[in-house]
Amino acid sequence: MFQKSQSKSIQAVKWVSMLTLLVALSGCVSVMSQESTVSNASAQSVVQSAGWSNNVSISFNGDTMTIQSNGVPSHETLDFYAIGNRVINNPTSAQNYSYTLPLQPQLAVTPTNAGAGIIGIAISGAAFFNPYEGDQVTYALEDNFEVNGAPFIDACNGHATPNNGMYHYHGIPYCITDAVDSSGQHSKLVGYLLDGFSIYGPQDVGGGTPTNLDACNGHFGSTPEFPEGIYHYHTSEARPYVPTCYSGEITITQRPPRR
Repeated sequence: MFQKSQSKSIQAVKWVSMLTLLVALSGCVSVMSQESTVSNASAQSVVQSAGWSNNVSISFNGDTMTIQSNGVPSHETLDFYAIGNRVINNPTSAQNYSYTLPLQPQLAVTPTNAGAGIIGIAISGAAFFNPYEGDQVTYALEDNFEVNGAPFIDACNGHATPNNGMYHYHGIPYCITDAVDSSGQHSKLVGYLLDGFSIYGPQDVGGGTPTNLDACNGHFGSTPEFPEGIYHYHTSEARPYVPTCYSGEITITQRPPRR
């Protein structure tokens, strides 16, 4: 009786061990599928065809790309903006952006917080910031206001830092997406974050709203440029509006702008 019971217990342990191994392998396959990459040549082709404005130059070196821009958006901006309780002339001024990013970015074990300052570059040449104001708490789009008709945030969901003129987006860059997106279709690529992963407008496959975005406002799925599926970010109509963290491995550090 004791030997039979012991034999059954050993068998049960073996089955549990096998099931645990299968689950672990399944998880590994899932992670590998989400980190599937394309060739450098294919990645370069996508980057080159992204519709960059004339103030942006792209170069390649092995498995990296370097994006250079003067930071001034290719679309129109306003003559006046509101800062506090006053109106100021548009402070947008030329910058000297140069970022070298991986052509085949890798998902990190844990996300990295996207702090203040530049978190990515849009195809317009302007920067993406995280969704917050300088206090890194208040959502800029939710705190929009006007002073004598001049807005804090313009219709493109952007404005410039008053001290150094860095024009940047805090949400969907409508002046880009209105020009490149089509109803009923997945949004087009509108830029890259500093971890090397691409960022898109608010539309998922079929033109709907993405429903499975992770904490960094990204997910694995099909895009017009990568129909087989790739990890990518979205800008969105609802919080957080733009990513607040990087899902990919990142070595670039950015200094927060003076406000």
